[in-house]
Amino acid sequence: LMIIYGLGFIAVSVIFVVLYYHAYRQRTDLDLNEMEVTDTRSSVQSHLLNIGVGMLSILIVAVGGQKSPAWAGMIYWLIGPLQATNGVIMGRRRKKLEERARAKSAV
Repeated sequence: LMIIYGLGFIAVSVIFVVLYYHAYRQRTDLDLNEMEVTDTRSSVQSHLLNIGVGMLSILIVAVGGQKSPAWAGMIYWLIGPLQATNGVIMGRRRKKLEERARAKSAV
């Protein structure tokens, strides 16, 4: 059951990665500014982290013993710290871009 859940979780995240990556590839046609490109990259990274957690969960079930489904479920708790870290890192990048944009508009 945890394998099915993990596959579904991964599938949803893959769909978002594909959508955001497509937008990223079309950034010139969409006329995305630097902040929008950074936000798009942040979203791709966010969903790739989710895919990694889902894959780890499936791996735990696949190689673990009878108690592995419990651990495979608890591994999803990693999403919080991973997403928080990604948010902090990408938030700092975005803040620098905002400061640079403010400095340009002040000139």
